[in-house]
Amino acid sequence: MTITRPCHRPGRALRAGLAAALLLVSGPATGALAATTGAGAGGSSGGAGLSGGAEPSGSTQAGSGSAAATGTPPATAPLRRPESAAGGGFRVSTVSAAALHHAVILTGTWAGAAASTVAMQVRAPQGPWQTVTETATGPGGHFRAAWRASRSGALAVRAAIIGSPGSVTAAENGGASPDLAVTVYRPAVATIYGPGFYGHRTACGQTLAPNTLGVASRTLACGTRIVIAFRGRSITVPVIDRGPYSHGASLDLTMATARALNDTETETVGAAVL
Repeated sequence: MTITRPCHRPGRALRAGLAAALLLVSGPATGALAATTGAGAGGSSGGAGLSGGAEPSGSTQAGSGSAAATGTPPATAPLRRPESAAGGGFRVSTVSAAALHHAVILTGTWAGAAASTVAMQVRAPQGPWQTVTETATGPGGHFRAAWRASRSGALAVRAAIIGSPGSVTAAENGGASPDLAVTVYRPAVATIYGPGFYGHRTACGQTLAPNTLGVASRTLACGTRIVIAFRGRSITVPVIDRGPYSHGASLDLTMATARALNDTETETVGAAVL
C-alpha cells in the first residue's frame, strides 16, 4: 500500500523562481551559497513513496541514512572554503563551491616564461580534462581565469600551460597545476517530510525514523549520494525514498536532514549529485 504525504502551500522562494532564489554571495570564503528565505507555510511535502509496514568532499557523510544513535545532531560543513595547491610550476587558488551558471574563478601564478597562455581546465569524475577558458599571465606570472559553470556536480579544476589556442602542450609533462575540488550546485525546490511516517518503510527499503538522514527523489537511484547546500552549510545524504509529487519540488528532505541545515519549510536549496 502506498501512503501519500499531505501537501502544503510552498513559501515565497518557490514563486520567486529558481535562478533568483539560489544566490552565491561574494566575499570571504566562509560566505554562503544561500537560498532566498521563503515566508509561506512549509512542512511536509506532497510526495508519495512510503509503503505501509513495521539511508563529499568537505561535507557530512551520511551514507547509511541514519544520524548518530546518540541523538547528537549531525555536523554540517561550511559551504565555501578556500582551496589552494602548488606544483608543476603553479600556485593556484579557488573556492570549494559555486552555483550553476555562476563564475568559478581560478587565480594563481606561473613560474615559467613570461607572457604565457594558461588554460583553465575542468574534469568530471572519471572524465577527460576540458579547457573551458584561456587567459594570459601578467607581471610576476599572475593570472585569473573565470568559467561560468555549465554543469553541476563534483568537479576538478586545474591550470595548464598551452602552446597554441586550444592545444595543451605541457599538461602531461609537468606544465599543469595540481587539481582543486569544486562542487557546483544546481537550484532545487525541496520540501520536508517525516512526522506521521516514522516506522514505515521507504520505497528504498529503509525504516524511516526521526534520525534518518536522506532525501526522496523521483528519478535518482536509491543510494545515490547527493550534497544538499543551504545558507552556507552542506551535508551529503543518500536517496532513500521516492517523491515529492507536488508544487514543482524535485527533492524531499527527511526531517533530520532539514534540521541539520536549519531548514524549516519548503525552500530552494543547492543540490549536487556525486
